[in-house]
Order: sequence, then C-alpha cells, then structure tokens
Amino acid sequence: MRSRHIIYIFIFFSYSFCNSQELSLLFFSESEDEETIINNINYKKDHPNVISIKNSLANFKYQLYKRGYIDAEISRKINLEKKQSYSYKVSLNKKYNSIYIEIPDTFSKEAKDKLFNVINKNNQTRIDLENLENKLYEINNFLANQGKPFTYSEISEISKKNDSLIGKLTGNESNTRNITHIEIRGYDKFPKSYIRHYLNLKEGQIFNKQLINEKVERIENLSFSESTRKPEVLFQKDSTTVFLYLKKRNSNNFDGYIGFATNEETNNLEFNGYLNLQLENNFNSGEKLNILYRNDGEQQLEFDAKLEVPYLFNTPLGIELNLNLFKRDSTYTNTIQSVKANYQLNPNIKINTGYYSEISNNLQNENIISTNEDFESKRLLLGGDIFFKRYRTFFFKRNSFLKTEIGIGHRKTEIKKEPQQLYKIEANYQYLINNRNAIFIRNSSSFLNSDNYLNNELPRLGGINTIRGFEENSINSNLYSSFQLEYQYLLSLAIYAHTITDITYLETPEIQNAENLISLGFGLGLQTKVGNLRLMFANGKTSDQNFDFNNTKVHLQLSATF
Repeated sequence: MRSRHIIYIFIFFSYSFCNSQELSLLFFSESEDEETIINNINYKKDHPNVISIKNSLANFKYQLYKRGYIDAEISRKINLEKKQSYSYKVSLNKKYNSIYIEIPDTFSKEAKDKLFNVINKNNQTRIDLENLENKLYEINNFLANQGKPFTYSEISEISKKNDSLIGKLTGNESNTRNITHIEIRGYDKFPKSYIRHYLNLKEGQIFNKQLINEKVERIENLSFSESTRKPEVLFQKDSTTVFLYLKKRNSNNFDGYIGFATNEETNNLEFNGYLNLQLENNFNSGEKLNILYRNDGEQQLEFDAKLEVPYLFNTPLGIELNLNLFKRDSTYTNTIQSVKANYQLNPNIKINTGYYSEISNNLQNENIISTNEDFESKRLLLGGDIFFKRYRTFFFKRNSFLKTEIGIGHRKTEIKKEPQQLYKIEANYQYLINNRNAIFIRNSSSFLNSDNYLNNELPRLGGINTIRGFEENSINSNLYSSFQLEYQYLLSLAIYAHTITDITYLETPEIQNAENLISLGFGLGLQTKVGNLRLMFANGKTSDQNFDFNNTKVHLQLSATF
C-alpha cells in the first residue's frame, strides 16, 4: 500500500514538472534572404503549452499569406534531444504581390456600382495583398453602412496568374434596415426637436452606425446636455431601435455683481453694478433667456432681455425676441425692440430675418445745442450664423462662431427721413494648442452708413466685450472693428493666466481721421467653489497718447453655472 502511494506521488511530481517546462518555438530558413523576411515577422517564442504553439503557428502562416507567400511550405524538424523545442523549416517559394477581385452579379446593381467606387472604378480591380485585409474591412463596413449590417463578404475561387492572384468577391447581402424607433436613456425629457433637426436622426432613415455615431457627437456642442456612452442598437425581426444615452447638464449661468445705495438728493434706493443672467433649457425645449443689467451709478443705465426659442412646433424654424433700454445720464434714452425668425440649414448654419425698431428721446433742454435728437429708426434684418466645435475643458470652453447681420431701413426725425444701412460682424474663435495652452480671438465690427449722424444713434463700444482698458460703452462710433487676442496658459487645474492685446480701428463723424485704440494687459482665471472668477488688468490708449499706468482699468467677472 505504501509503495502505491509513492508511485502516485512520483507520477504527480513528474506531471507537474513536465507542465512547468516552457515550450520554445522557432521558424528558420536555409536561405539568408528568406531568413531576413522571417525575422521581420513578430511571433511569440516561448509558450506554456502545445495549444499556444498551434495558435502561433496559425498566426505565422496568416502573416505569410498577407505578405503574398501563399505557397509557403512549413515543416517541423524534430530534435530528439530537445523535445521541448518546436522548430519549423520555412520555404517561402513564389511571392504574389496583388490580387484582382471580380464583383459577381449576385450583388445588386446598386451595390455593385457603390463597391466599384469603394475599391476602384474598374470591373476587375487590383489590390495589393498587404492591403487586402483593410480593403475587405472597408467593403464590409461600407455594405453595413448602406443599411445592411448583417452583410458579409469574402474572397473565394482564388486562382494564380503570373505574379498576381484572381479572386471573386462573394458573400451574403442582407436586407436593408431602417430605423424604426429612437429611445433616450438617462435624460428622458431631452427635447425631441433636437433629435430630429439638430442631430438629424429620424425614424425611417436607413440604418448607418457610423453616421449615427458622428451625429451623436454633436451633442458635445450643446451646453445643456452630454452623451454618457456610445449609441447602441437593438435588432429585432421587424424593428431596429437606436438607443441614445444622454445626461442633462447644468447650463444656467450668472456673472457680475450688484450694489445699492441711497441717493442723497432724492432719498430713493438706487442700484448699481452689473448682472448677466443666462437661463437655458429650464423647460426642456432648448430655450434661452438672457437678462443683462448694467448701472454704473452715474452716467449710464442699460437693460437688455433676449429670448430664443428653437425649433418651433418641431420645425427647423426658431424665433428670437429682444428688448434693450439704454439711458445716458440726463442726455438721452434709447429703446430698441427686435424680432427675428431663423431657419436651420444644418446643425452648424442658420439664416435669419427680422424687424428692428429703435426710438430715442433727447432729454436735454431744447435751447442747448446738441448732436442728440429725437428719432425713430426702422430696419429689415437679414443675417446668418455659423457655429464651430465647442471645447469641454473648464476654462477653455468659449464657443467658436461667426455671426453676420445687415439692417436696411431709415431714420426719421422731426425734420426729415433718410435711408440707412447697418452692417455687423461678431466672431469668436478658440484654438486649443494642447491641454495647457490655448489662443482666443474675438472680433466685433459695426458700420452705420448714413448721410448724417446723430450722436445718440451711434453704436457703442468699450469694455470687457470689445476693448478692455476703456470704460463700458464709453465710445460712440459709426465705424469700428475691434479685435481681442489672448494667449492662455493653464497654470494648474484651478488657475490659468492670459495676456490681453486689444486693438480697435474706429471712425467717428466728429473726427475726420481714423483712430486706433490699443490696450495691453494680463488676466487671471480662478476656479472657485462659486464659479469661474476672472480678474483682468488692462491699460488702453488712443493714437495720440502714450501708455499711462494711471489709466489702468480693472475688469472683474464672476461666472457661476447652476
């Protein structure tokens, strides 16, 4: 009995010892040229078992076939002294460089025509053998993206001719699949109009997985939603359901400050400061409401409200309403009302048309000589917007866009009525160099064309959105073009620094010669618990001035998302 146990133990350790020994694999050739080719093929030399050896052998043969050595011969050379070594002699024989593929009539005429465009434009197409695998993948992917996801193709009936091969493209062309349902997961109240018009995903469309993925990437350009995972599809006998996985994003934004004090003369409570409130998608329709309030407590008061509602009644049409009230101390007040209708040509381009009305009241005594007068302006508007990619980093996330607008109409005073045209351009561009460096460029341009000008009708500039280093809305001009340039550098995850280089060209009715304004400075951006705090120091000068440190302006902006 004891001897039997000893035998079992011996067998167990012998088996364990054999299994613990690694097997080696080697391919070689008696030709130096062939040996060089073999050595350029990567293969695993050490293996834990015979199954691994067989897998590497099959992969090695496949690599030879890809290189055109389809007649290669591989035979094992057994070495009795090295039973753990698997050595194979390789004879490459003739190399075939290419294969000609015929597309048979089993494919529909429409599919054949499209396949000719994918491969080449000949009835019999030549493909390098090294590219055959990629080309087959491209063919199968192409057929799948024609709404036939279960179509497969392969090369069969291969024959040899000189240095090339001839094969026939065969396979199974499945039935065309159309999208029957689109389901939202995560953000169930995502506006359906955005799926239809912004993503351009509709029931009845031919199923194309690649195109669906590209369309869903547009979600990243929306500020109120994001995609949490790639779209998925459920194929059933009579239906094709696409699942989109979305998440609602906080997109309401507040920036500015508000102060208040009691007027010593009137004993009334007066507000001063700056407020910019942006409310977006609170009713799950993609709507935007912007409210701007600015009061410096002395010279100017401004209130601006803008409402944008996209895709009215689930159509590509949207509407924009705007009300602007502006008061310059005790000089004049302006009231602007406008309404625009826009039409989306594609997710990145919109055209719009509308109506503009402005009424201005001169508050000065009639006996005082002034360039301000009561007037009423009316214009028809025509414009277009182009939107570019939106970056998702915390600091470098400004939208890139180009907006143009033309207003054609007239201005009417007590004395006469005369024609006018207003041309406007606004553009932002953010270029992300890498994760730490970015360049930001902004342009704001305006040209009011008229025979005569009133001071209280001229477009206003100056401040954080046009040229920093100057007071907000402190400059009136009938023609200007203002550029803001920033080089931005991310110091850490919570702070970044940027340069300020603002240049403005302007013309005014009072000054015959054009004037150039320049502003230089720097700024810091801080990520706080409240939001993004921006602190900017800018020093501006006119053409006939030198830079004066005492003219440095400080611009403070706190932006919080909720």
